[in-house]
Amino acid sequence: MAGLSAAWHLQNAGFTTTVFEKNSEVGGRTISIKKDGYIMDPGAITLSPAYKETLQLLHETGAGAMRVHTQPVLAIARDEILHYIDLSKIVSSGLKTGFLSLGAKLKLFRIVPTLLRYWSKCDFEDMAQLEVLDIENCESFAIRKLGKEIHDYLVDPVIRMNMFSSTKTSSAVDIIWLMKMFSGAEFVQIKGGMGALSENIAAQLGDIRLNARVEKIEMIHNQVVLQVDGEAHNFDAAVIAIPPELALNIAPWMSGRQRKWFDKIKGVPSLTVHVGLKSRPDSPASLVMVPGIEAKDVLGIVLEHNKCPGRAPEGKGLIALHMTGEWAETQQDLDDLQVAHNALDTVKPFMGDLKDQVEMVNLHNWEYVDHERYVGVYKSLTKARPEFMDGRVTFAGEFISAGIEGAVICGRRCAEALTRE
Repeated sequence: MAGLSAAWHLQNAGFTTTVFEKNSEVGGRTISIKKDGYIMDPGAITLSPAYKETLQLLHETGAGAMRVHTQPVLAIARDEILHYIDLSKIVSSGLKTGFLSLGAKLKLFRIVPTLLRYWSKCDFEDMAQLEVLDIENCESFAIRKLGKEIHDYLVDPVIRMNMFSSTKTSSAVDIIWLMKMFSGAEFVQIKGGMGALSENIAAQLGDIRLNARVEKIEMIHNQVVLQVDGEAHNFDAAVIAIPPELALNIAPWMSGRQRKWFDKIKGVPSLTVHVGLKSRPDSPASLVMVPGIEAKDVLGIVLEHNKCPGRAPEGKGLIALHMTGEWAETQQDLDDLQVAHNALDTVKPFMGDLKDQVEMVNLHNWEYVDHERYVGVYKSLTKARPEFMDGRVTFAGEFISAGIEGAVICGRRCAEALTRE
């Protein structure tokens, strides 16, 4: 999305653009897969109403009518039971839910002063404004402020579902950030799957080359030269929108604070297991958040048929199990159906036995589904960020802020920097 956003804004500014995409379709982690009547989102799960620039981009590219607003009913697993929260009635449903004790619910008020202090600083344009909180990990922050129960059954599953990592590796910034981003009473989905967003942007661009791997980028005689599948291509400027490790490989000349920041970034792998079901599970939830102490191998569950109409054939179910990279490594020698059965076993205690309902399976491996947001990452971002957009080769991604919105904004800012250049 960062690369597509950059190309869109550059094209609107009058530049001729070429997009090189190493995969057979555009979108990166914002893709959808269609199979046997099912529409699956293996990467990005939903859009927050707070994603103002992403939603504006959807409108500008003529796809505003594809938006679907859904009421978000969440579930959290505890003691082999799913406990529900309707975000449209968050106070009443939160008070009624049994996933937290009364004492823990009262302790939640302890976070109010922190939220009031930093709410306005949760800004996609400058996430580094929260660097004052970037001094401890999520686990330490949550236990100190709210206690272990809230950490285990609220903070931990929220981080796992959204950051695909643990509270031990995520900065305390992340939980405050996520509370702001998903504080609305609805989610936004896209007809045809999340991939329809990237496909719609791509349809407006002039030159997109699929299955094209950029191997090297360098400056030669005031020209940016890209080696793409062994062939040289000359441009006036470039936006590189790939994971940090790959960016370092194709731009080994990178230096300064930017290189230091990229060097330290560690990608998070994951495996998305989609399972089409003969009938729909008896649950109103669209998202099931799974605490690590309940099921350590699954990061979260999406009931796609509840998430958005049209994701599964009539009367059938579609669930996505987002599994840890460590668990995925243990499944490498197994066929897809066995992997799906094993994944379903991990959630059997609170989802029931669904193996006899399976009629479709799709696996999607992610070598890089996000990057670890270690303690100190936002402090270092403050210093390194200006270098991402300095010169004729710029770097875009969810670096300046998280998620699809962060990528879209970063792409736009790279385009603006090159326009000034």
